[in-house]
Amino acid sequence: MENNIRDIFKNTVGDTVTLTPGEYEGPLVIDRPCTLDGKGSALWAEKGAVLTVASEEVTIKDLRIEVTGNEKGGSEGCALKSEDPHVNLVNVEVKGSVIGVENEPENINIPSVMGLGEFPPDEENTYAMDIELPCSARLICKTGGVTVSPEHLNAGKNVLCISTGRMADNVILYGVCLLETKVIRRIYILGKTVKGSLVHRDMPVTEMADTDSSSVTNAPDVKAPTAEISPVCREESTGEKVRKGQRAAVSGTLYITYTQSGSDIFTETDCYAFLLGRDGKVSGDEDLVFFGAALHPSEGVGLLPDDNREKGVFVKVDRIPEKTDRIVLYFGIYGDDPNAVFSSACNAAICVCNAEKELFRLELRDMTDVKTLAAAEIYRYKGQWRINFIGSCVRQTIAEICRSFGVDVE
Repeated sequence: MENNIRDIFKNTVGDTVTLTPGEYEGPLVIDRPCTLDGKGSALWAEKGAVLTVASEEVTIKDLRIEVTGNEKGGSEGCALKSEDPHVNLVNVEVKGSVIGVENEPENINIPSVMGLGEFPPDEENTYAMDIELPCSARLICKTGGVTVSPEHLNAGKNVLCISTGRMADNVILYGVCLLETKVIRRIYILGKTVKGSLVHRDMPVTEMADTDSSSVTNAPDVKAPTAEISPVCREESTGEKVRKGQRAAVSGTLYITYTQSGSDIFTETDCYAFLLGRDGKVSGDEDLVFFGAALHPSEGVGLLPDDNREKGVFVKVDRIPEKTDRIVLYFGIYGDDPNAVFSSACNAAICVCNAEKELFRLELRDMTDVKTLAAAEIYRYKGQWRINFIGSCVRQTIAEICRSFGVDVE
């Protein structure tokens, strides 16, 4: 995939610059009237401004703009800067500040995560959280089994009510709320159902963070929640050791991660999950789950929050679409550094866990000097789901793999 966004912008003829879904390193300056259609892509830079609009009559749509470094203030923490206050923004998500957009505050102080901690599965639980906003906004909950109200928030102090419905036991809750102003800001919701735990009634969400290791709030300097979504994946190996090509039946919710030590390539490693039909192809761009589109519309497959020790996905097999025949999981090392290859990793493994324990571990040995790892596939077989452990380095690039599965890339 061509990911030099400055060259793409410069070389595009016409008034619409359409990106192939993917991840692009900024910064980018838009210096002519045009529409930038991100198609769900992510534009990122370690520090801002990540995207600068230096022209009138600019529309930006379907794009996530992200500051990945730790800078929180000033221009270095700026995701979007516009010299035209009337820039048209359509479905634009930001992580970082916004400067120069009419009626859009530069910063909105919201938590990155609502941590609910442990709660009983067979009871309704309620939580409360105060949120102070400099402008009106809309809050949309995208998490099944959870409601957040009110939907429409006013400038000033608002009191949110978060409610959980009845759920199964040992469910790890991982979802999002979207705060919409002229741009979108993401808030993750984390928690876990544990039978016998205390029922919560109007429990302050912010107080949970200091008392429960599975919940985190106010973490604006991370790309995604650092809470332990599947804590069992981080323990010493307890699962069945498997070999390449081994297959096993699976069910419920799975957490499939790539873990390693002894190398700093983790921060440049991305996870890609392809939901394929019987023809071995995706049915559309939404069937590729990756950094720029971290949750499948079915909510059955999604990326786990970034972690400096693990990368991976969750798969809820009972929510996989009927049209999907198998899910293939790859990991790719981003960038052109020739030394950033999988052979530089130590103690690498593919781990499969459920909410209670580690199920399987494939130790990865003799990895080669390539940037792509075929990890595993989950597939239908005689009415059940099975997993095939691949664990092989491949010479194909992620772009070539995308094309082979029917994803359009440049």
